[in-house]
Amino acid sequence: MRRTTVVTSVAVLLATLPQRGHLGLLEEALSAVPAMQAIFEALDGIESDMAGASGQRTTQARHWTSALQPWLHCTVTLTSGSVVPGEWVLLTYHMPRDPSTPRSAVWRKLRRLGVAQLADGLVALPADARTREQLDWLAVEIREAAGTAAVWLARPASVAQERDLAAAMAAERGAEYIAVQQEAETAVALDEPARRRAARRLREELRRVRRRDFFPPPEREAAVAAVEALAAGAGIAPPRVPAPMEKAARR
Repeated sequence: MRRTTVVTSVAVLLATLPQRGHLGLLEEALSAVPAMQAIFEALDGIESDMAGASGQRTTQARHWTSALQPWLHCTVTLTSGSVVPGEWVLLTYHMPRDPSTPRSAVWRKLRRLGVAQLADGLVALPADARTREQLDWLAVEIREAAGTAAVWLARPASVAQERDLAAAMAAERGAEYIAVQQEAETAVALDEPARRRAARRLREELRRVRRRDFFPPPEREAAVAAVEALAAGAGIAPPRVPAPMEKAARR
């Protein structure tokens, strides 16, 4: 528990240093938290021992846990064999019950983002530049509606906890893909104009689901195949695959 608190505190502190204006706050925090100092001193000792034994700097091997944003959200395996979970961005918020319209609007936006609901008023997403910006903007919107909100960066206490969180998110997306697949299979029996309308609508629904699909489930491929089979039967051309440079520009 103490390690989790330390890692979270360091992440939050480092994230706020540019706004606070100087690095002296880091030294102040370290001197004020003996547990944090002890951990860093122990890590320094381990690194020195390893460097002396091998004559080389320690390295890190990254293991991707997100198929959608693998370049930012990852677990890290140290040379000692220990594994650190990937970083997550958290939004904690509270809104007045009345009026209910802003609360409903925030709930709908959170659902579109595909957040993991950790507790009442606490949601999380795998951290990258896009998800951080999305939750930052949502926090501003909540505060403008007379609510309170804060955005945090943290890591789960264990890789097992992160896997459970990812599995729950994948299961939610899997249910959405199944619904799309079933609609596509049902629409095959419609007349051609209706099939064309259904195919276009379901393609757009797939795009929406994939934007919030951080840990793609096996149901994804079946849903895509069903929609494309419907589109092909209705005489709609397959979607154009963006070139690599075009994908990079969109990011």
